[in-house]
Amino acid sequence: MKLALALTATLPLAALSLAPLEPGVGQVLLTIKQHAIPSNNNNTKPYSNQHSGAWYDRNSSDTPSAVNTRLGYKPLNFFQTDYDMSGKKPFKPEPEIVDEFIVHLKESNSDASAYLTVYPFQGLGDNITDEHLRDTLARIKAVIATGRKVFVRFACIQFWRQQLGADASKAAFIWAPNSGNGYPWAKDENNPGENYSPDATTQEGKALIQTLDTNKNGKFDELDDPYLIYYPGDEYVDWVGLSIYAYGTMYPWETNDIAPPNKPDKKKKKKFEGLLQGRESGIPNTSWGHYPFYTYFCTDTGVPTITAGNKPFILAETGVAYHFAWANQSWATDGNHPPTPIQDITRVQVKQSWWRSFLNAEFLAKYPQFKAACFFEFIKPEETTVRDFASLGGVPGSDRFKASVSEVSKAFVEDAKKMAFVVWGNAVQSSGPVSVSPSTTGSATKSSSASIDIVWPLLAWTATVASI
Repeated sequence: MKLALALTATLPLAALSLAPLEPGVGQVLLTIKQHAIPSNNNNTKPYSNQHSGAWYDRNSSDTPSAVNTRLGYKPLNFFQTDYDMSGKKPFKPEPEIVDEFIVHLKESNSDASAYLTVYPFQGLGDNITDEHLRDTLARIKAVIATGRKVFVRFACIQFWRQQLGADASKAAFIWAPNSGNGYPWAKDENNPGENYSPDATTQEGKALIQTLDTNKNGKFDELDDPYLIYYPGDEYVDWVGLSIYAYGTMYPWETNDIAPPNKPDKKKKKKFEGLLQGRESGIPNTSWGHYPFYTYFCTDTGVPTITAGNKPFILAETGVAYHFAWANQSWATDGNHPPTPIQDITRVQVKQSWWRSFLNAEFLAKYPQFKAACFFEFIKPEETTVRDFASLGGVPGSDRFKASVSEVSKAFVEDAKKMAFVVWGNAVQSSGPVSVSPSTTGSATKSSSASIDIVWPLLAWTATVASI
């Protein structure tokens, strides 16, 4: 999934490598309670609390308030949204997405942190003008000015830290690529625009392949390192993270499966831990995903001349797919397919197996720099199926559909109640509604009356969800 998610975790400033903060608006003041490790665990480092948040689906009418309502327990610790700095894919014309995000956080009546992912959907170079840069910078500053803890994940992270000036110390910068499985993401013949590999027929492409060929075997392939060559440098990065997803156990990803435990099976497959650390403890083999991200960036081992390590880790976006309908609705009645993908395992079983693979004390003791996780709260068509990635409720649908997904959110809350390390947000009294002025400044100001009325575009497949 070529998307990005993220979540917030909070640490002392020293751990964030941020400059000292002046008291006042927008400080990223982060604290974590430390717990002793059980005596039967040979890891001598303490593990920290887990901050849980969500990337909510604004395009399907979801909001932070709605997510918290579905959970029916405590408010989440943070919320995330994304913004296209090129202005080509805003999804809705007005109000601007960042202004809307500020309002949504205000209406949650909580102290949730703000997590903003900034994309250049049209690429960089000539597609991004000085006006785009100034506008994006203003929007980031507008989020900082709300006084919330702020996390920012950017393309070209070095540029933004420099341009924020004094405000740079008021936001934590995250570098969080996709997990390396599938790297180097060869050209997809069914999606001509999805081509992430250099063109070997050009001189420029040949030169780039030589650079990306990290093991110098003469090829750009799955044995090359998908992380280190792209790392911008410790001086620009406060947090590191990965986007990690599960789609099933076998391509074409149409079956619902229980996530395997974080222990090698006969085929040496470790689902979550394998994506985080590689299938064989980082020893290259002939399979995808064999480079140890966590060891590189989150332990004192580091990598000489590249990173000193010891960065806090955030599971920038995560979810497991539950396949419940065909993306091509005609498949349900064409006689060549069952009416729906086979659902012999329940939604709760699939989801619960995934979050339990990393939200457990044993795993967190083994990876003490794992500080936060952000759940991808989207239900959408991908490839041949409609996939429910949500762990906290999902988008609106029929009463029967709502009942089905609500069982998942209930299971998450019941599990979380038993997890002393899960950190929730706090409810706060709203000090007045927020109104926004759609402009290039992205400013938000207090007003005596609410002033936003949004008509949300529904995706084409919403009819499928509504009928279930």
